Amino acid sequence: MTHEIKLPSTDNSLGQVIDLAHELGGPIHVTQRGRRVVVVVPAQEFDELLAAAEATTADEAGDDQH
Repeated sequence: MTHEIKLPSTDNSLGQVIDLAHELGGPIHVTQRGRRVVVVVPAQEFDELLAAAEATTADEAGDDQH
């Protein structure tokens, strides 16, 4: 599940975004002027995504050698 929050360009609400990502889990899409500009994910979820991507890359590299 993803979440989205709109921040005015003058608003310094990074703490709010961090709290929201931690409380709700899942990615928080931050938009500015109607465009998605950044996605904030909880650290544990990021670590899991990174590990999965690295495992996929390693598997693909191994397949290329056969």
